[in-house]
Amino acid sequence: SKRIPAKYFKKKNSKIITVLVGGSGRSSHINFDDLIVVIQKLNSLNENFQIIYCFSRRTTTKLKKFIIQNSNEDCIFFPTKIFNPYWSLFAISNFIFVTGDSISMISDSLSSGKPTYIIPVKNVKKKINYFVKNSIKKGLTRVFENNLETWKYKTLSEARRVCKSIKSDLNL
Repeated sequence: SKRIPAKYFKKKNSKIITVLVGGSGRSSHINFDDLIVVIQKLNSLNENFQIIYCFSRRTTTKLKKFIIQNSNEDCIFFPTKIFNPYWSLFAISNFIFVTGDSISMISDSLSSGKPTYIIPVKNVKKKINYFVKNSIKKGLTRVFENNLETWKYKTLSEARRVCKSIKSDLNL
């Protein structure tokens, strides 16, 4: 993946919080109410944090505009027309926030080993809701209250699990 050009960063030497925002589809629908409290809490964090929002293909234009209008002016928004640093964000972030509408985005976040906060989404399918609740119950993720915490968990690696299974099946 490409490195994020320095021109995008507005706050030098700050900790990075990435917010991954999904969107509406067959399995879920994100309402403004699902996000506004978290956006306000992130806005209130001190100057030591750079907030980066990364939208998915499913994020509606209306939802993107809502987030941009309600976020502090020093936040960064991706993807741009020419650059989507999705995978790079996992490497550079200190904390990851992810909307609870995408098992894929949550799993990607958990493969990073970084503290991952779930932004609850009310309107999701049962299997997604089960995955989110189970990740919280197992201590992999948390719901953001008011302060940022760091915790350790065993990172998810489906490739590693599959390789172990194949090695076992082949008696290697």
